[in-house]
Amino acid sequence: MYTYWFLDVGTTHDQSVLTGCYVEPDPEREEFMHIYIFAIHIYPVGYPLTKVVGVSSPREDGWHIEKSVIDYLQEYSIAGTYPVFGCDVTGNEGMTALFQAVGIDPVDIVFSGPAKSAYYQRYKWLMEKKLMHRIKCKEWESQASWLYAERSKRGYLMIHNINHFQKHDKMKGIKTKEDLDDCMDSTAGLIQLACPSTDAMSSLTLI
Repeated sequence: MYTYWFLDVGTTHDQSVLTGCYVEPDPEREEFMHIYIFAIHIYPVGYPLTKVVGVSSPREDGWHIEKSVIDYLQEYSIAGTYPVFGCDVTGNEGMTALFQAVGIDPVDIVFSGPAKSAYYQRYKWLMEKKLMHRIKCKEWESQASWLYAERSKRGYLMIHNINHFQKHDKMKGIKTKEDLDDCMDSTAGLIQLACPSTDAMSSLTLI
């Protein structure tokens, strides 16, 4: 089984989230592809990126050991060749050196304004067409339940995750450090990696 993997790199107040999937054609609609997400690994907030990647460290830092990116890629390698792996390297300084240390050459999926907007449009389209399938994950579902979209001044689809709505006619929210959306970003990045498309629907309907 050929697989694809994407890591949403967490910073100080975010989680790193690794997702894995495989892709199969629709038996009745040849132009459509189904994405099956079979792995969602959510690392603790603040978990060292060296451990996320799988770089060995001689020092004890008090963190328990989680299954690393390199562990997953080695497990799902075929004939010694790693699966396709991607992350937002451009927006995370130092990640390239960490990946190189374990022999990984990631595909750079850049989460800029217009690009991220297109990723989430693709995400929404796959959900509506019932082409995306995933394992059960309470944290994923919790983050998805607070997902909402709005247009930026430049016309891009902006995705937010909030835990508080102000009681006004116009929807507004207050985002705190606890409002995590890393599962959503990891899923959107994985879709772009495994089933890319330049066609982005222009609807703002909630997922």
